[in-house]
Amino acid sequence: MDKKQYVLKVLDLLKDSMPLARWLMVLIKDSNVDEKLIDVLIQSFKDSLKDMKDGELKDKLEKWKDFLEEMQRREADSKKLDEEDIKHLDEMLANM
Repeated sequence: MDKKQYVLKVLDLLKDSMPLARWLMVLIKDSNVDEKLIDVLIQSFKDSLKDMKDGELKDKLEKWKDFLEEMQRREADSKKLDEEDIKHLDEMLANM
């Protein structure tokens, strides 16, 4: 599951308590949304948590934020490992 699918899954869970979630789901599903826009949406949710009054919705969004931060951390770790593997393979090719 990629970042876009995770965001859609979270929005689906929030659609009953947050009307904007339905609109965002349509936008993400029906358009060619890139990673930058997904990251902007994630940051917007993080920023909106500061002003939120609804305790239950805020708790859901906090859990979602924590999940996405972990996913971003793992994605960065994976990218770093991939870069190291490529560098190692390049070194092996240079030594042939």
